[in-house]
Amino acid sequence: MILVTKKNDKPDKAILRARQNVIFELGFFMGKIGQENVFVLLEKAENFEILSDYHGVLYTPFDKNSEWKKSLKTELIESGYNVETENDSKIS
Repeated sequence: MILVTKKNDKPDKAILRARQNVIFELGFFMGKIGQENVFVLLEKAENFEILSDYHGVLYTPFDKNSEWKKSLKTELIESGYNVETENDSKIS
């Protein structure tokens, strides 16, 4: 799982983007284990710029309602993992 969020150190009106090391690691893991085996959480924020090369690639929005947890659990189960969580009723 790779979480793509904006940098914390930015001026108010700046165009926001993920740190270069996060983008590098995202590409590394997609190349190493395959895009279908990488779960990408992408933060949607005002002024947050997604790399143009990444448009059209599937990702899961990182939301405050924690809906992403359901998507991650589903992906893990579909990949053959036995997933049980402490708070299963909260994310099932």
